[in-house]
Amino acid sequence: MKSNRTFDNHVRGIECQFKDWKLIDSYRRGLKTQLFFKCQMCHYEDTIWSEPTESHVLDIYTAAAAGTITMGIGYAQLEEFCAAVSIPCMFEKTYIDRRNTLVDDFLQTAMQSMKMAGEEKKRLAIERNETINSIPYITVVADGSWIKRSYGSVYDSSSGIGAIISYRTGKVLFVGIRNKYCALCDMAEHRGLKARKHKCYKNFDHNASSTKMESDAIVESFQSSLKMHGVIYKILIADGDSSVYNSIRHNAPYREMNVVVQKIECTNHLLRNLCKKLKAVARTTAPKTMHRKRDFVQLRKVVDNNILEIRKEVLRLATVRRRGTQAQHKKALELQKDILNIPSHIFGEHKRCRERGVYQDLCNNVNNYVPSLKHCGLFEKIDSVIRFLSTCADSLLLNVTNNPAELFNSIICKEIGGKRIHFGKRGSYNARIAGSVVQYNTQQVLTELHKSMCKDVSAVVADLEKRQQIKIARNKERTEVYDRKRFKRDVGPDSHYGPHSQKPDLPPHVFQQLQQHHAGVDYLFMINIHAWALLLTVLLTKTVSWRLNVLSQLRI
Repeated sequence: MKSNRTFDNHVRGIECQFKDWKLIDSYRRGLKTQLFFKCQMCHYEDTIWSEPTESHVLDIYTAAAAGTITMGIGYAQLEEFCAAVSIPCMFEKTYIDRRNTLVDDFLQTAMQSMKMAGEEKKRLAIERNETINSIPYITVVADGSWIKRSYGSVYDSSSGIGAIISYRTGKVLFVGIRNKYCALCDMAEHRGLKARKHKCYKNFDHNASSTKMESDAIVESFQSSLKMHGVIYKILIADGDSSVYNSIRHNAPYREMNVVVQKIECTNHLLRNLCKKLKAVARTTAPKTMHRKRDFVQLRKVVDNNILEIRKEVLRLATVRRRGTQAQHKKALELQKDILNIPSHIFGEHKRCRERGVYQDLCNNVNNYVPSLKHCGLFEKIDSVIRFLSTCADSLLLNVTNNPAELFNSIICKEIGGKRIHFGKRGSYNARIAGSVVQYNTQQVLTELHKSMCKDVSAVVADLEKRQQIKIARNKERTEVYDRKRFKRDVGPDSHYGPHSQKPDLPPHVFQQLQQHHAGVDYLFMINIHAWALLLTVLLTKTVSWRLNVLSQLRI
């Protein structure tokens, strides 16, 4: 369009045609190219850019930086991709400048999205008359995420977030970002200089524990719920992996309204932690004072083989009690008693099964391992794990999970490169978290970003995000209709991977050494057998005093 207008404007009474335009020069500026044309008829010269330059269109540099944020890559990956398709890439300084300008745009877009989600949730609560002193109250899901993986041992992440998601609408209402590191401040500190003026995103004590980021951000969300959305977060659905709920109770955000936040444990996390603790019991080593350690190993295998059976029994009992007609607190009390009977029932002792309403056909264990488990101390450990689970019987009855938060965390993981790249040096992590919020709430992050920046949404972007939304809807519908696994997975090691994987034959010299060693051991073993047989034969033929003398010398 711009080239056509340029061609039309240059006509000066001479019948110039498009074929008269000749390219005389070109100048590349990263992803953009400036083309210099000259008319051979009237000698008119003008330039044309390879990309639109209008103010209502997002320039290609900013668009490329926005794309890297939403895709979960950085400048290095962008540069490599451009080289693969023979396109000159922008300079790294240009990329950093564009990315830094996008941080505020992403944060502003995310804030607008969260406020719209809060207004929707508030309206639904008012329609259902769920209010306390004319203030709507809602149920939320909370969880945290960090910029790096801990692998269960290293909790030193430099950045993390705490998110609040509406349980009913499934949209993010609040996200608190915590950063312990700033590249410019750290560089100036190491050089002993004063950091130059810059926008610092560091907002968390560098010496504080990274595990505190989640609780600190979520407590902030509860304290600001009335100001930000005009609602009360009355019920919290979360896992029991952190001290979030304890921090909320300690701060008491709704003390003036006499509202105490209630917590419901995530069923998935309860069952996962149950299996994790039972596996730890199954890996218990035998006490040094125990003589028959082979029996102990067999009992550990019995425990390990019944972990999934215990999990299934918990779910079955919770389902049975949930269908009852009793009051909720009575259901929870009965379920608690049912759960306490699970170890005895699973391991073969059915004294209380009839009392707890367990059908006789479910009590088909032939062997009773309970006395043996009690004798070696394993049953006490199993019972301790089950008792802890029984205290969460009310949460098991409700059967709710924090899956919305886990889904949001998966989007974050995608936008921060699978937690493999350190995006928390300047402001990139904040922009990526904000982009995850918009994507989770609207499923069209690029469209919402263009609108927030007052730019026209390109047809390519609109078409892409529309196709993605259709695909997500179809996958969700397919999951609801076909609620079963498509493929049967055989978990655990096999002949292709793990300790039982197939190995090549040993080298001849190694095999010969092992064969000689094995033969020597067998020879010594046979000598010892013959020696003991001879000794026993002699002992049987001698007097008692002589036998005692020989045994005392042999220290038997």
